[in-house]
Amino acid sequence: MRSLDEWLSFIETAHPSGIEMGLERVAEVARAADLLPPAEKVLIVAGTNGKGSNCIAAEALLRAQGLRVGTTLSPHIVQFNERIRLDGAMASDETICAGFEHIDRARGEIPLTYFEFALLAALSVFVRAKVDAVVLEVGLGGRLDAANVCDADVAIIASIGLDHTQWLGDDLDSIGREKAGVMRAGASLVLGSDDMPSSITQLAAEHSGPVLWPNRDYQLRPAPGSGGQHLLLGGESYFLPDTTALAAVNIASASMAVSKLTRRPTAVEFAQALTSMFLPGRCQTLHWRGRVVIVDAAHNQAAADFLTRQLLARFPGRKFAAAAGFFKDKPAEAILRCVDEKLKPTTWGLLSTSGSRGQSAGELAKLIQASVELAARTELARAEIYPSLAATLDGLCSATSDDDIICLFGSFDVVSAAFELLGQ
Repeated sequence: MRSLDEWLSFIETAHPSGIEMGLERVAEVARAADLLPPAEKVLIVAGTNGKGSNCIAAEALLRAQGLRVGTTLSPHIVQFNERIRLDGAMASDETICAGFEHIDRARGEIPLTYFEFALLAALSVFVRAKVDAVVLEVGLGGRLDAANVCDADVAIIASIGLDHTQWLGDDLDSIGREKAGVMRAGASLVLGSDDMPSSITQLAAEHSGPVLWPNRDYQLRPAPGSGGQHLLLGGESYFLPDTTALAAVNIASASMAVSKLTRRPTAVEFAQALTSMFLPGRCQTLHWRGRVVIVDAAHNQAAADFLTRQLLARFPGRKFAAAAGFFKDKPAEAILRCVDEKLKPTTWGLLSTSGSRGQSAGELAKLIQASVELAARTELARAEIYPSLAATLDGLCSATSDDDIICLFGSFDVVSAAFELLGQ
C-alpha cells in the first residue's frame, strides 16, 4: 500500500500536463466511482479572492447546525491534508490514501491531473464518511474546474479580479463568465460583492434561481461603540466582533449561502461558529523576535488592496515594513505598487519563490528597476535582498522601530516558508 507521499508523487506525474481544462474525464471517473452527488447538500465557492474564507465560514456554520461536513480547500500551504477536511479537521493520511486508491481503481486508463485526482479523492472521502453536506472550493475558474463536476444546490461567487489570465481571459468580463459556470438552473446564487463585472450582472439577471446580493439581500452595518459589525440577514441580526479571524464580508456571504442551503443559523449557532472560523495565511498575526508579523497570501492586485485596507483599519497610525515574493506568473508590479502606495512601508525586503513557477528575489529586483513607476519609489528602489527569510525578518526589524508592523506577503510559497520558520 502506498504512503501519502508516494501517492502525491504518483499523481504529480500521472498526467502529461499539469492542467487540462475540461470536465469529461473527471465526470466519467466520478460516475464510475459512484461519487455523485457526494452528499445531500452541496455548496460550491468560486471567485478570485475570498474563496477559502467563505468555505471555512460555511463549514463552521453548518457544523454549528449539527451537520457532518466535508470541505475542500485549494491550494495547501504546508501539507496536502489541508485540502481535504472532515468536520473541521484535516483528513488523516490513511483516509486520503484510501480515497486515492478508490479513484485509481475507478479511473482505469483515464488520465487525471494532480488537481483532478485530489478533488475526486476528496469526494471519495466524503462519500465514505457519509457527510451531510460538502463545501467545495474551486481551484481555477469555475466552468471547467474539477469541483464543478458536482451540481451545487447553492453557489457563491466571492469576487472577480484579474488572476490566472492565461487560462480564464485577460479581462474581468471573461473571467466573470468562467467563474459563473458554477451556477445551476434553479439553484441559489450568492454574490460576495456588489462590484461585479457586467458579465456577472447579466448572467445573474438571466438566472432562473434566487440571486442574493450584498447590501440588498444581506447587509453589514457598523455596531457603534463595539468596533464590530452587525450582519443583517432575513430579518435577523448577528454580531461580528472586530477580533473575528476572517473578513466580515466573507462571513456574510457564507452566512447567506448557508441560510439557503439549510436554514438561517440561530444567534447561538452563529456565535459558536465564529469561534472556529480560522484560515491560515490570511492576514494572520505571527511573531518574530517579539515583533508583530502579518502573513498573507496576497498574490494578485485585488488581494493586495484588500490586505492593505485590513491592515490600515487594524493598525491605525502605525508604520509598516514589508517583504514580498511572487511566482513569475503573478502581476508583481501591480501588487507591489498597490501595497507601496497604501501602506507606504519604510523599508522593503524581496524574497525568492521556488519550483517551476518560482522567481528569484534578484529577478524581482530587476522588474522593479525596469518599471519607471516602481523604480521612482524610493523605498522600493532600495529594497534589500537577504540570504534567507530569517535574515530578511532580522533586517526589517533592525531598520524599523519595535512598534512597527512587518507585512510578509505574496504567493503561497512565501506563506509556507513563513510558517516553517515561525513554527506554525
